[in-house]
Amino acid sequence: MGHFYSLLPHRPSRQPATTFHHWSRLPLELKIQILVCLVQRDSSIDTLIHTTNLHFFDLAAMIKTRNSELASVALEAYYKSNTFSMSICPPTSNIALDHPPIAYGGMIRRLDIAVSHCGMERTWECMLQSSRSCWRFLLAPSKELELRDDKSCPLPLATAWQTNFPNLKEVKITIVVQGTLENQDALRCGKCGFPMQRLAELEGLLGETEVKVKARKVEVVVKGIRTANGRLKECSCLDGLSRKLEGMTRK
Repeated sequence: MGHFYSLLPHRPSRQPATTFHHWSRLPLELKIQILVCLVQRDSSIDTLIHTTNLHFFDLAAMIKTRNSELASVALEAYYKSNTFSMSICPPTSNIALDHPPIAYGGMIRRLDIAVSHCGMERTWECMLQSSRSCWRFLLAPSKELELRDDKSCPLPLATAWQTNFPNLKEVKITIVVQGTLENQDALRCGKCGFPMQRLAELEGLLGETEVKVKARKVEVVVKGIRTANGRLKECSCLDGLSRKLEGMTRK
């Protein structure tokens, strides 16, 4: 079998794309399958890698061709075949949300979401209406909230981005929950030191919220970090939060 490029319109540097006639006769699904072999990546694609892909390598070459139909199908193959990653409250950036372009969100099938700086909140007001809470970008209230007279209240709700990814098949969410050092006498997990009562309260709060981004295959990983040592830990005491969020995200 010849190289995949033998099926594609020649690049403008060689000869005009319109001189190749067989590509236009192929069914759309076959075109996508061919281009997937060129644009699919082994690892998830973040903002930096995405920008690189748009300016270099095979995808960039096809976008820059004078064949608009080829460019359109190449982008469809790229977004449908790859896993894209996004960050909520990334610790190394002042940007609260760093997600794939929403203009192509309907084409994306796999999304990895990393959420940092989630506190062990006691009320849904603190969880969803405080400007310091990163939960508010992931969770929406399952009932109508009473608006507070608080200038720091981030309204409208910050989950609007989720509606731009309606056709997801797979979602992985990694959440970092920050522990608390208050009430040192409270019953704590012997492995990670998280206060068990606060974990139970947080899991109960999740019952009053919903996740609007949905997929059939869902994995949620909750990691804990205590301010005393700053080290991330995965612990079985956090499994209840993971299972709860997986159920909320699964179609």
